Amino acid sequence: MANRNFIIHQYDEINRELTWLTLARDLPEWRDSLGQLFTDAQLTIESGRP
Repeated sequence: MANRNFIIHQYDEINRELTWLTLARDLPEWRDSLGQLFTDAQLTIESGRP
């Protein structure tokens, strides 16, 4: 939540280069680590189970 508020209210203070480098480095790892969670969630939705 804090990052969202910072981005919305202090947009002109964001270091775009640092943000891009952080996302480029971290997003692939996040995608890999969350992949099974998203797959499991989709299967649960499709099965109609709570």
